[in-house]
Amino acid sequence: MQEVENINVLKHLAAEACWEQHSYAVYLLEGSDFSGMNVGFLLSKKLKVRHVRQLGLNARQKGKKARVFDRPPLLLELANTWCGIENINLVVVHNRSFKGLKHPDKRKRVHKKRMQQAAWLGEWVTSWGESQPGGALILLGDFNALSGGEELKRLQQKATNGQRLLLNNLGSQIPEAERYSYIFRGNKQAIDHIFVTDNLASLVSDVHYTRFNTVWGSSKTRAKRISDHEGMVAKFDFSDCEIL
Repeated sequence: MQEVENINVLKHLAAEACWEQHSYAVYLLEGSDFSGMNVGFLLSKKLKVRHVRQLGLNARQKGKKARVFDRPPLLLELANTWCGIENINLVVVHNRSFKGLKHPDKRKRVHKKRMQQAAWLGEWVTSWGESQPGGALILLGDFNALSGGEELKRLQQKATNGQRLLLNNLGSQIPEAERYSYIFRGNKQAIDHIFVTDNLASLVSDVHYTRFNTVWGSSKTRAKRISDHEGMVAKFDFSDCEIL
């Protein structure tokens, strides 16, 4: 979940989304975003959680006191074992927006922060991979970065094990005509992404973007939207695996 004001809002959403056979636990730790936006998780209570913590909370931009992340990525580690994978980690992100990239006085600062966020995440993934060989990772959220853009390239280049890339971009599995999660001034953009490690990529059964919001594009119908973004959905097939 992105752009959540506080954990009480997330609890309210969990209560609204609850149905007879399914209920949700909520996880959110607040950052320092001036507008009060945070990231969190809405997670099935059927899953066991080992721990939750923020990443890069004290990371600083090079040569400055400013933070790399105003909305620190949130790490959640599951305690369940899936298909023999004992360490399954999820990281939700909401990176710096495009705003200011074309402003003559702001673009250098904004670009630098966006690239440092991408590099920091990539380096963290590499470190995580070294500390948890055989573990699984899902990195997802609003990256505010275009498919094929320099930010995602920097992220994947930094997330390596020797010469091997550690992350698979699941968006590549979506037909190109449907590969968008946001419409900016009439232009379709994919800025919400899901990356997974190899041991999960082989279990993916479906990837798509929802179509709840971008279909209501006119001024007359826009009020029907619940967000200005589409959600990205990834389904994994564990039917042939033991889940503990």
